[in-house]
Amino acid sequence: MAESASLIEQVINRIRDEVCSGNLLPGQRVNVTAMSQKYLCSKSTVRMALSRLVGEGLLEIHTNDGFYRPLVTDQSARDQYRWNMEVLLMGLDNATVNPNPSIEPAPFVPGPDPVADIERLFSLVAALADNKHFVREIKRQNAILHPLRLRKADLNLASSGELQAFADAWLRQDTGALRELIVAYHKRRLNIVPQIVTQAYGATGSDLINPSDGI
Repeated sequence: MAESASLIEQVINRIRDEVCSGNLLPGQRVNVTAMSQKYLCSKSTVRMALSRLVGEGLLEIHTNDGFYRPLVTDQSARDQYRWNMEVLLMGLDNATVNPNPSIEPAPFVPGPDPVADIERLFSLVAALADNKHFVREIKRQNAILHPLRLRKADLNLASSGELQAFADAWLRQDTGALRELIVAYHKRRLNIVPQIVTQAYGATGSDLINPSDGI
């Protein structure tokens, strides 16, 4: 029997949470049978959900071998940080060149969760562009980078000071200051990518192996 679109969306969201929380590790193979039992749905529903997540860049498919969480290497992490920065800067440029007076920027006040805060702020910055493609891409980047952000709390990145500076610039709607802060934020992380990857996964990306089974 065909399963509903709402069930497929639920499975997509739950598997996405598995990836973003780090429960599904880089290089790990997805066990479709186990997931169908866990989420009480058919294997075809799980495969449809996994295919959607391949399109989002959260998973990859190996021919004749199933779905895997992509390996995280120092280079792949650098590429993600650089691309995240470029999308945010392009969004700011678009908002500056083509401002929409009807957009009322949502407030931003840092809370107790710095990871949730920076991801919410980047989503707000993307929304300034008044372009659904920027919003969708930053949502995708937030999901991909979330495990790295989640596990670097012990690194000295002055998160509270960063967030307050972002909040002050956001309150003023100072796109020039936001641009400088976005560049500085990403440069700090690009400078210590090996430490971030090690903090997140206990080994540099080049040392991670492909387990034969998944969750």
